[in-house]
Amino acid sequence: MSKLAVIYYSATGHGTTMAQHVANAGERAGAEVRVRHIAETHDPTSFAHNLHTIPPGPPTTTQPRTSPPQVQTTSSGPTP
Repeated sequence: MSKLAVIYYSATGHGTTMAQHVANAGERAGAEVRVRHIAETHDPTSFAHNLHTIPPGPPTTTQPRTSPPQVQTTSSGPTP
């Protein structure tokens, strides 16, 4: 069985929607799928001066969150 990890960041919900579409396609193809949302890694004040930045709000997903230390890379790809 194939395994698929969908790891994404979304501030507005668009990335969440796309990640869910990818996960659904993987499941339809028979893959074991894990979906993980990456938390914001920058201090919001570091990009507050950018007028095009959407201010951080509540989480856009109920998916489990992961952080870089929980994601390991192997020769065959990332593993949660």
